[in-house]
Amino acid sequence: MFGGIEIIEVEPGTVIENNGEKIEVTETNAVRKGWRCYMTPDQVAALKAHPDVKSK
Repeated sequence: MFGGIEIIEVEPGTVIENNGEKIEVTETNAVRKGWRCYMTPDQVAALKAHPDVKSK
């Protein structure tokens, strides 16, 4: 969880369907669906490494 949003790690190329629209998760594009954010492993690692992010 990050700021109340659940982070879900998926492989690049994963397609998320939201309200009938299909959106692909890429290395430059995360996909948010409600309270979930689908991100690639590299994006998750970059988020965790950011100095303003504190892990529990």
